[in-house]
Amino acid sequence: MSEGNISNLLDTNIFDNTSRDYGTSDENSRAPTTTLCTSRQIVKNNSAAKLTTLKGNQINNKKRVDNSNTRNTFSKRINSSLLNPLIFSNTNSRLATQKQYNVATRNSKLASKQSKAINTNRNTAISTILNQNYPIICSIYENPKSIENKIGMSIVNYNTGELILSEFLDSQIFIRTINRLKIFNPIEILLSANSIKPIFSKLANLIKLNIDDSVKIIEINNLKLYNSEVGLQNITGYTMELTKESKSTNLNLNSEEYKFEDIKNKHFALMATSALIRYINDCLSKNNPAIYHKFKYFRIKLETIENTMLIDSKTIADLQLIENNTSSSSNKNIKNLTVCNYLDKTCTKMGKRCFRNNLLQPLINEKLINMRYEAVKELATLCDQDLEGENILEQLRAVLKEFHDLDKLFSKLLTVNSIGIQSTQKLNYLICLKTNLQAIDNLKNVLNRYADSLNSFILKEITKILNNEITQEIRVLIDSSLNDDCTWAHSPLDLQNQKCYAVRAGANGLLDISRQIYKKITDEILQEIEDLEENYSLTLDHSFDNTRGYYIRIKKTTILSNDDNLPSEFLNIVNKKNCIECNTLKVLKLNARLKEVISEIILISETVIEELLSNISNKISTLFMVSEAISILDLLTCFTNNLKTFNYCIPVLSDKIILKNSRHPILERELKDFIPNDVTSIRQTSSLQIITGYNMSGKSVLLKQIALLTIMSQMGSPIPADYAMMPIFKKLHTRICNENFEVNSSNFSFEMKEMAYFLDDITPETLLIIDELGRNSSIYDGFAISLAITEFLLQKKCTVFLSTHFQNIAHILKNKPSVLHLHMAADLSRDNKLKMKYTIGKEYNYVDNPGIKIVSNFFEPEIIEEAYNIAALLHLEKKSSNPSQCTEFEQNQILVKKLKMIHNLVEILKELLRQDDKELCLKTLQDTQLEFIKKFDL
Repeated sequence: MSEGNISNLLDTNIFDNTSRDYGTSDENSRAPTTTLCTSRQIVKNNSAAKLTTLKGNQINNKKRVDNSNTRNTFSKRINSSLLNPLIFSNTNSRLATQKQYNVATRNSKLASKQSKAINTNRNTAISTILNQNYPIICSIYENPKSIENKIGMSIVNYNTGELILSEFLDSQIFIRTINRLKIFNPIEILLSANSIKPIFSKLANLIKLNIDDSVKIIEINNLKLYNSEVGLQNITGYTMELTKESKSTNLNLNSEEYKFEDIKNKHFALMATSALIRYINDCLSKNNPAIYHKFKYFRIKLETIENTMLIDSKTIADLQLIENNTSSSSNKNIKNLTVCNYLDKTCTKMGKRCFRNNLLQPLINEKLINMRYEAVKELATLCDQDLEGENILEQLRAVLKEFHDLDKLFSKLLTVNSIGIQSTQKLNYLICLKTNLQAIDNLKNVLNRYADSLNSFILKEITKILNNEITQEIRVLIDSSLNDDCTWAHSPLDLQNQKCYAVRAGANGLLDISRQIYKKITDEILQEIEDLEENYSLTLDHSFDNTRGYYIRIKKTTILSNDDNLPSEFLNIVNKKNCIECNTLKVLKLNARLKEVISEIILISETVIEELLSNISNKISTLFMVSEAISILDLLTCFTNNLKTFNYCIPVLSDKIILKNSRHPILERELKDFIPNDVTSIRQTSSLQIITGYNMSGKSVLLKQIALLTIMSQMGSPIPADYAMMPIFKKLHTRICNENFEVNSSNFSFEMKEMAYFLDDITPETLLIIDELGRNSSIYDGFAISLAITEFLLQKKCTVFLSTHFQNIAHILKNKPSVLHLHMAADLSRDNKLKMKYTIGKEYNYVDNPGIKIVSNFFEPEIIEEAYNIAALLHLEKKSSNPSQCTEFEQNQILVKKLKMIHNLVEILKELLRQDDKELCLKTLQDTQLEFIKKFDL
């Protein structure tokens, strides 16, 4: 495949559906800066925002508790084997004395203890390097006096080394801005003084209402910091040159000037960036460098969020995509009942981030969605073809589980002089990097095994990226500098041995001599402790820490409790609970000599390690390209796993919704006998569907189900149904009636205010789902406003699913061309109780007083009887006041119904002709004809 085709991969946002990655250049070209003004820190409170002045650049720093004094003790023999390292040294230094070897071989438990210690050290070392969560800082720029709500956003993610820019026109209630804050969850938000004073702008007020109490809003008083030219210089300064491999799969722009053409026009985003970079460099990095590392490069991304579906924050909460904030969320099982937890079967941290971003920002590009469908379909097909008894999906997922968080791992190399890596953990970092490079090779080998069977564009490009030469070059660099048997270390003794023996022998002559001296002194210390043991007939042990070096340990069970019985040769006696720690003058002198030798070894070794890290950082753009490829492969394997495990289907993209036996992705797993439903929505005949039904009949579940399946289909994911045809929506708004949110949604004016806001944001490409509109008002007012809103939605020509208890709304509007009335079915049992069928259909079976029947078990019989009497009186009064229905009107209803059925038949035939992958056979036409005649006659 040509380089041009490869370049289109990231240019069309296959790997990151919201962004373009401009790579990560020399720090010398950064913009000049000016003094940052005094700023205000606005801490959001439950009642109001408190303003506190920050004097200069003062920021409260949290002191970390130093756990370096925590000591792990090892037996003398275990330490002996480590000090003549089996895992760190070169061939000569690995040889232990015959006595130590015999002791080690006789004790079968020694090897298992060592293995367990190494595994523990490995996990602890990884935790130290990768499991720290670093902050996310956001800067927002607006012009409050402008009519158009243009927003510029710039976000720095310290976890992944990303600088993300975006600029867009927002709605009147800033839906996209709030949505992005929900996605990134920054801990600090920078706003210009124009948005704060003399009064808070609408944007500032909405941000305060929609963020957590812990999030700080920082006011930037110096408006000169918002400079688009400075922002562009910052972008140029923080962007690194791309390698040849990453250029071939990136934007494929011919010149540096054209490369930034898109960014140059994003003036609001650049202004937000200039203030953000200055704030970070002048305030955060200087006052708290341990957390706010100074980056040499950033992964610059320009996110064009108009290319993804807009899901407002209330919809995210209603559908419980990420969090379950129900009143019973104290129950851990209920709290975990979220869409993300149920559908996310990714194996890597990168894959989980990719899944979350796609869940909150689904694709709207038909080509990209179909490319994902094609990849999932191909993986599913290959799953059914055994290769030497192995399954490609199982192989890929097994290898993916070997990866650590590559984005976090690689981002450490973006910092100045790699300060993002603790000095004591740099060797562990290289070992972790080497381990993941091996996992990349394993993943590449699996895909290469199936290379001849891969036809999907995405899978072929992922394979090509994993086969790049850069990762192999980095492995060669590491292998040429470090010993093959250099492994994880965490304890002080292990870290010391790691530093002494990690670099390959022969790399430096002085280093080899220093190692021999180190080994000789260590042997002298161990021999001295053995001599003391024989001379005084004591059982002595030893341990090591960074402060004291080697010291002697004596168990109290082997001596009298009084330490006065110890020989006078023992010094620096420290009483512990179960032992006595001490030393001798000779051991102290040897420790002093050992410390000098270790300093020389570490100095030489660190020079080699720093040079190695610097060489690797020059190839970092390729590593991030590989990380993106692995994340999208993880996402595709997750989709394929769901397809095979839960019997999902791959949708067909169309301009209509047709779902056969569709299911709720969560409830179908929780309920044994979940009842599926068919859903059809055609723009000309049923784009606005009014769903009626009794309480607890399943209306809300069905509405949520439609919204979730829409999101899944636009993620490129299979969906729970036997067959699916789905359109592409650019916006999704839902207002779901959930009993757990009743306290928050009991105010009618609040409900109507919300409706009014997003009604202005509706377009024909919007999916709107409303549950029980007008439920919080009186019957007549609620009916009037609900009918008015429904008629307004008809004019907007969007796709609407609306549930209501106002039966007359459906009765009045069902003759409209695009309106369809559906009802959730229920049966009346012999004991006069309702039995819900949880199926939706066009037939409406009228039942007297359904609400009373539902609650009949909750109250005393006399209360229920009185309720029936009152209902009968009200029914008689209503019947006497309403004239009989006109026969002509009923005939018109039948005619409209038949016209809609004819139009639906035409649409079905068009769709059958459109599908190229299926032959239009005679049987399909006959079945369609019979079904149409059957329904038409009814």
